[in-house]
Amino acid sequence: MQSDSSLLKCGETTTSNQVERLGLSPLPITTGRKPIAVSQFITTTESGLLKIRLVNADVHLTQMFLVQFSIMSSMIVLFWLNVGETWLAALPIFGFGTLCFFTMYYTSFKDNNQALANRPPILLHPQKQQILLAKPLSDGPMPTPPPVIGNNKLTILTIVAFFGIGMGSMSLFSYFQSGDSEYFLFITFPLVLGSPCALLALKPWLTYFKSRRHYNGNQVILGVPWESLSIEYQRHDGMNQWGTVSLQNITFTAPAEYGNNVGFSLPVYSKEEALSLFELIRDYMENGAEGIEHTAANNIKTSSASYSRAGYRRLILKRMRKTPLIYPFWRLLNIVTLRYVSHWYLEYQIDTLQQKALDRDDVKAWLAPLPKEQWVAQSAELTRANTQARALYKTGVRWEDEAMQRLIKQYT
Repeated sequence: MQSDSSLLKCGETTTSNQVERLGLSPLPITTGRKPIAVSQFITTTESGLLKIRLVNADVHLTQMFLVQFSIMSSMIVLFWLNVGETWLAALPIFGFGTLCFFTMYYTSFKDNNQALANRPPILLHPQKQQILLAKPLSDGPMPTPPPVIGNNKLTILTIVAFFGIGMGSMSLFSYFQSGDSEYFLFITFPLVLGSPCALLALKPWLTYFKSRRHYNGNQVILGVPWESLSIEYQRHDGMNQWGTVSLQNITFTAPAEYGNNVGFSLPVYSKEEALSLFELIRDYMENGAEGIEHTAANNIKTSSASYSRAGYRRLILKRMRKTPLIYPFWRLLNIVTLRYVSHWYLEYQIDTLQQKALDRDDVKAWLAPLPKEQWVAQSAELTRANTQARALYKTGVRWEDEAMQRLIKQYT
């Protein structure tokens, strides 16, 4: 998130730190795009309000995470099963490494699920002309683990500590077995070198766990006026081991008076997707006071809930009917890659943890419909801007064209 002073106005563009940014709001003027949502994050509530999940319902991403965890866990278990009589020598370094591995994953699972249970999904209320955001009761961002990869000092300290203590413990084990004094140097030097490096490498982790204990993860909800919300399309091109990658998202940030870093981001595949997604949300806020059926968001298909176990069973039946020859191999692959477990875990996150956040009394009160006489209308300024923008679009002008940008600047 950017500070309030660095947020863009509608139509503004900038590039900073290799990040291309395009402002879409405050004052969310129509982009003239067809309102479409292909994002796994966009859905609706049972009462018909548009909702943005905090969980990506793409089962394959969850599969990748669980398979990675299973493979690494299996490697650790196999190592300990085959370590044999040398388990005592391996205990100081590999025992500590095993503890760190499972602590890291346990902390990740726990923090993520706790956040989902405490923080409601992003909700939009056209009758109030507000969007529901949340922020933690604690000041400052949630503590994050120290980055071992990317921090050269911490990486070097960790490597030296690993090899130093590892070589020292192996030499110590050999000394106990043979009693040969020549192992003394191979014991002393690695341990003297590795032990202080281990302490220095552990210090950031101890600070992290101490900060976590004092961090209050409970969330307070905020009804942020829709027209004051800062919305941006952002793009960053980078390199990884597979080549050039493009990271793109659409970000929503509350004004500074609501606190620092209050908002969220949604991943998108292109600028066009970002503009169409923005238009779907904007159209819902403009026309959804009488119900989602009056908006383009009514076309979002959410009833099947393909992320759930019931959705997986429907997929199994479909595969059996359409591809009976390939089905056994497909089913075996899904068993090996934990497909059913992935559906169960997503169902638990979305239908249990996120529902728990929705069942909070303050969230229910915010979601309650208003009498028609209390509905909040869009500002006269935005209504006038959209009327003029639509007149331009009818002449063939696009949002990016100079004529449209001149119009936007009159209102920003």
